[in-house]
Amino acid sequence: NPAAREKLLRLLTDRGAAQALPTAYNALKDEDSAVRVTALRVFGMLAGTADLPAIIEVAVTPADDAARTAAESALTDICSRAKNEALAGLAAAMNNATPEARRTLLRALPAVATPEALALLTPAVADADAGVQEEALRLLSDWPTVDAAPQLLELAKNPDEGKYVLGMRGYVRLARAENDPARKTEMLNQAMSLARRAEEKKMVVGAWGTLKAASTLDVLKPLLDDADIRDDAAATILGIAADLAKKDPNAKPAAAEAVKLVLEKSQNDAIKENANRVAQQLQ
Repeated sequence: NPAAREKLLRLLTDRGAAQALPTAYNALKDEDSAVRVTALRVFGMLAGTADLPAIIEVAVTPADDAARTAAESALTDICSRAKNEALAGLAAAMNNATPEARRTLLRALPAVATPEALALLTPAVADADAGVQEEALRLLSDWPTVDAAPQLLELAKNPDEGKYVLGMRGYVRLARAENDPARKTEMLNQAMSLARRAEEKKMVVGAWGTLKAASTLDVLKPLLDDADIRDDAAATILGIAADLAKKDPNAKPAAAEAVKLVLEKSQNDAIKENANRVAQQLQ
């Protein structure tokens, strides 16, 4: 009875029973797809690096989409716990794997999120298979730690527009999350110097809003002369100025000057209205 077998797996797992994982191993070969999926969820909760080969085998098997999806989820869960200890198993599985299997295995690397995991991902950015390369580029662009900043910066310099966009998006995302003001400033200056289109310039301008300092206003004021990003620069200036009005009395003169410049150069009525409100706060 498939329902009973599923129930047994859940019961053993909920109780933390020693038999849970061995029972899940047996259930991987169950004729019922729902039982196999439940077994894989048990692996996701309880399995370790020694169990990776069994999970990888299911994750890279083309048949049975539901089980493959559950196996990929379990693989991610194991990698998030095991960190670097999982990398040897992933690297071994990538050798001679099909392109589809390599894409699946690459998707587990952000769960590890260490420099070593990033080093395993990086070569795939230049993979001979277009699908693997595309997956690796996407994963690099979304990499969760600042370790990827140098690779993303190089990607943002690529003449290929698709790679440039992924590099810029990833690099600016990391810059937004950077806590060190000097490092954030350096990253955003680099990003703006590489921005080729209004879309990326706007993205960088928005990221400057995460550094609420009078020095940021000096960076943003010249951008009011660029019609493509004037409104974005003005909105970011006003957000910073309003924050400075509340938190830093010493910065009020610089903030007031920047708001005055917004009123002079903006052609957007809503922005001007907001600028007048902020100017009153700075008085």
